[in-house]
Amino acid sequence: MGKNKFGKLVALSAVIGSGAWVYKKYETIKSMYHKVSIFKGERYEFDEFDGEAIAAMFSGVVVDLSNVEFVEDEVYLDIYALCSGIRILIPKDVEIVLEGSNKASGVQVDQDDDITKTKTLYINYNITASGLLITDNIDECCDDECCDDPECNDPDCCSTEETEEEIKAETEEIEAEIEEEIEEIEAEIEEKIEEEIEAKKKVEKKVEIKAEKKAETSDEVVGNLNQEVEAFAETQEVEKFQEVNKENESIEPELDELVERSASELGEAAAELDEAIKEFVDNDDDFESFDKDDHSKDDFFE
Repeated sequence: MGKNKFGKLVALSAVIGSGAWVYKKYETIKSMYHKVSIFKGERYEFDEFDGEAIAAMFSGVVVDLSNVEFVEDEVYLDIYALCSGIRILIPKDVEIVLEGSNKASGVQVDQDDDITKTKTLYINYNITASGLLITDNIDECCDDECCDDPECNDPDCCSTEETEEEIKAETEEIEAEIEEEIEEIEAEIEEKIEEEIEAKKKVEKKVEIKAEKKAETSDEVVGNLNQEVEAFAETQEVEKFQEVNKENESIEPELDELVERSASELGEAAAELDEAIKEFVDNDDDFESFDKDDHSKDDFFE
């Protein structure tokens, strides 16, 4: 697979993964916040206000509380923003108390501190790569130029079409940033893959070298063992032969003595037998009669 095709697959996977993540995040946020805007411009207006939970994802949102009647002296507003801009318009007699966290974001409060505050709005925010503006400056819009001024908050000053164009421009800018990030991620992934491939090759080479060394060592060990076995066998045979020779040498005098003794005993026995035969011949009548028939003694013994 070529690098271009691989890169396109990586980019497509990243886009699909990002889309899946955004959708999953949207479902989670929707279960936590009452009003949720995603990829659009939204304006929320209220006649009475007793608290609300508002979220924006890749959107531009205006929360207009400038003319509302607060149900209680203290009310709460939860704000969530991801890659969005949120503007909250408040009456001049409302004090703002902020608490929350932001990542790569900006939070600004624009109020007239000279006016006595009779109500309190507690804003708990969680924003990422976003901007949050809370202001009571709603009286200085007089022409279309105020649309470029973040302090201009009169909805009649800027037409809906211009607001949508701004949102579209912001969306395109965000998409361009996402595309740039995808390209960077793609390059990083390719680099990581090349590093992993190179590392794998090195590991395989090390394993191969180690296996060769191990095989050589095994052959050497087996060869040495065979030599030792052969040497041991030869040693055993020599030792056994030497032991047999020693045994033969040790019993040789006994054998010689036994042979001599046996020869002597045989000689004595032969002499005794010869004597007995002679005695028998001299005293036996049959032998005498045999001699009278003209036979010699030798014929008798035959």
